[in-house]
Amino acid sequence: MADILKYTYDVSDINYRYQEIHNEIFRLSVRRLAMEMFADQSVSLKKHEDELKILYGKVTDIQTALDALPQNELNIRRGKEILMTLSNYTEALIKSIHYLQRICNDKKNLLSSDSNFVNDKKVYDDAIQHHKNLGFRLNSLLSDF
Repeated sequence: MADILKYTYDVSDINYRYQEIHNEIFRLSVRRLAMEMFADQSVSLKKHEDELKILYGKVTDIQTALDALPQNELNIRRGKEILMTLSNYTEALIKSIHYLQRICNDKKNLLSSDSNFVNDKKVYDDAIQHHKNLGFRLNSLLSDF
């Protein structure tokens, strides 16, 4: 049981940092507007891409660990359901991080013809919605654990 909770906290930490990066990229702020007007935005996007690669690696490691959890970890109330939901949530977070990486790359190449920003943004929005729905389900399971 301790491992499931540890992985839940680890995924939560990764999700928190991912949300910060998402907000830095998309939230309207004076700082961001000034950077877009006066600074080379590709430097900031490259930094975000690098951070997202690290988060992607961490969350895929957790997904691998979840797949390898021993059965005795699941002998808790709703253990299998929590594990399945956490695993699905982790997969959804992996997709969200992946598509945010692609969007960073697309925004860097926005002026070139090989940018898929609009399509990737649509797929990313769908991935976020799926990721949020699984998060609500996971929170519901853990709230009465």
